[in-house]
Amino acid sequence: MSRKTGQRPSRRRLRRWLFALALVLLAGGVGAYLLLLALLPSAVIYTPNSRGGPSPASASTVPRDVRAIRVTVGPPPASLSCWVLDPSRGHSHATVLVLHGIRDSAWSQLGVGRTLARRGYRAVLVDLRGHGQSSGKWLTYGVVEARDLSRVLDALHAQDLLVGAVGVAGFSYGGAVALQLAGRDPRISAVASVDTFTSLHDVVPLYVRRIVPLLGRLITRRQIDDALARAGRTAGFDPRQASPLLALPHTRAAVLLIHGTADRHIPPSHARALFAAAPAARRRLVLIAGADHDGALGHPRTAQAITDWFRRWLGPAAR
Repeated sequence: MSRKTGQRPSRRRLRRWLFALALVLLAGGVGAYLLLLALLPSAVIYTPNSRGGPSPASASTVPRDVRAIRVTVGPPPASLSCWVLDPSRGHSHATVLVLHGIRDSAWSQLGVGRTLARRGYRAVLVDLRGHGQSSGKWLTYGVVEARDLSRVLDALHAQDLLVGAVGVAGFSYGGAVALQLAGRDPRISAVASVDTFTSLHDVVPLYVRRIVPLLGRLITRRQIDDALARAGRTAGFDPRQASPLLALPHTRAAVLLIHGTADRHIPPSHARALFAAAPAARRRLVLIAGADHDGALGHPRTAQAITDWFRRWLGPAAR
């Protein structure tokens, strides 16, 4: 009897400890869930340079084959850093804007820019607002950024740097901006977009569930829509307008869409939906088998498809 009675208090203590642990875990989970909901609007819109601002530009940060210029844009006001690369031989036949992905900079697109320059194009690599050496506090997923790039084209024209027909190439976030620019600015003759989303409202749920695998699945679509509405009020834009899908029917540009079939960040179904919305006579979809979100940009087929597309729609260029 004494042996059994000695075990009962021990079991009761174990149950109490387990119950207390469960309460702590539950409270922690609820707290983390509420914190995630509270932080989601700011996580969507704050740029990498929103707090400290861009690092001071210096000669050491600019490649030797690049001509650096700055363009004032807005509202809201911002100063954009642009790198201009020209062919080492001969004259430029056309101008191509090159746009990086989210929380990245022109550095990541330097290889793309040099490839285009070797093919006879003037490549203009832009640090989108709040990225790299550009100022700006908010991300608007193409709504404000597309207006910024129209101002960049104006500035290039004013400085006699806008040569021939104009194209734009962008990766992911930059691709979304490129498609929205093509939808609003008739100067764009051709656009190439790699691994791009259909709209802000479509892509944020995917990122929430990927970045926060367990708690992210508990957040409803309505809660995400509410968070985006709060983000839009803070940043002064309508999140519903952050949509390449809405922009495409308004473009006269030739549209090239490239997407990796193994992209888990933004599934290739986004590319298929964008392709369906693009002008039927001037569109092409290239799916890179086995490529993930980052792998598609560096794939040899991507570089070849982009240069072939611009050669077709922007006029002859050197091989």
